[in-house]
Amino acid sequence: LKAKLGTLSLAPDGTLATSGKDRRIVLWNPAAKKIVREWIAHSGTVRVEVKDPTPPFGAVRALAFSPSGHRLASVGDAGEAGLWDPATGNRVH
Repeated sequence: LKAKLGTLSLAPDGTLATSGKDRRIVLWNPAAKKIVREWIAHSGTVRVEVKDPTPPFGAVRALAFSPSGHRLASVGDAGEAGLWDPATGNRVH
């Protein structure tokens, strides 16, 4: 990834979530050094590979996993918030 890292969060199972100015939320398996899943925040679109995204909503400023690791919250520049299922990348609220 060529985007600058803006925020990160670590799940109880060791999954690392990162995001930045390009609105991508990327889930990593640090032990395997591989991307598990990525999607564009606040669009609900899950992608394996994202090329040249045009970010109408701005950067993701904060990420936080729930204590169980079954949900991931995000907040963007414009104050928009998302609640995601990290297993699928689908928005749940």
